[in-house]
Amino acid sequence: MRHRSYRRRAGRPQIPVDLPRSPRNFVLSQLRTHFERAMLMHVRNRSLHCKKHCGATLWHLHHRDGIRSRTRMYTLYSMQRSGNCYKVRLALAQLRIPYRLVEIDILKGENGTPEFRAKNPSGRVPLLEVAAGRYLPESNAILWYIAGGTPLAPDDRFERAEALRWMFFEQNSMEPSIGAAYFWLTLVRGGRDLKMHAIEGWTESGYGALGVMEEHLETNRFFAADRYTIADIALYAYTHIAEQAGFDLSGFPSIRTWLRRVAAQPRHVTMEWSPTLLEAAG
Repeated sequence: MRHRSYRRRAGRPQIPVDLPRSPRNFVLSQLRTHFERAMLMHVRNRSLHCKKHCGATLWHLHHRDGIRSRTRMYTLYSMQRSGNCYKVRLALAQLRIPYRLVEIDILKGENGTPEFRAKNPSGRVPLLEVAAGRYLPESNAILWYIAGGTPLAPDDRFERAEALRWMFFEQNSMEPSIGAAYFWLTLVRGGRDLKMHAIEGWTESGYGALGVMEEHLETNRFFAADRYTIADIALYAYTHIAEQAGFDLSGFPSIRTWLRRVAAQPRHVTMEWSPTLLEAAG
């Protein structure tokens, strides 16, 4: 037989509430709830007084699939001037998710060490450690993981597919052209001479991709769900540095307007920005 109690609500009649079969289980569940709330408040208050990010474990609140859960602090292996890594840092900043940042300089071969290869056999960054010994590579996969259950990730089935469409487009059309040109022509010493044969192909493919984006933005403010999402973050990463890679954006007014719109989003950070500690929302 189930026990019944009554919950008082202001301005409403008393409503019977079914309680667990065992009073002992009910008491334990209430104690657990109060304990968890107290622990979360303790962690939040401590995080607000942290002055410097060291190596200590910090817990934070994170929404995923509509459920608030406690998650161990992430560790992000990143290269500062990588567009793919910038995507993840931007999303983490805008979601106010704290994380440890480990700089991996691929130009010095730091991604090829046995220690790093043990974490990610492909040797690529970004790489997100989501739990002890559990690693997630690939920038767009990371975006979906950290943004799930937040406004940055669409809930509607079609809108999610729309976001995926543009994120696939970014990896298949933008990153191999504008991203490659940016890497070899601005980051690699002597890269222009090494890749002279590829520049024409990058240029043609890059302008083709920009044309597709321009056409979409002529009638849309963003790329999916009619609002700012991780699809915009993914496309912004290399588009906003396209001119550094030799692409002229003067003929793409809708893209230039969109770039300003993205840069005006709350908690936007630049590619040059590097955190010591990003506190969780409080």
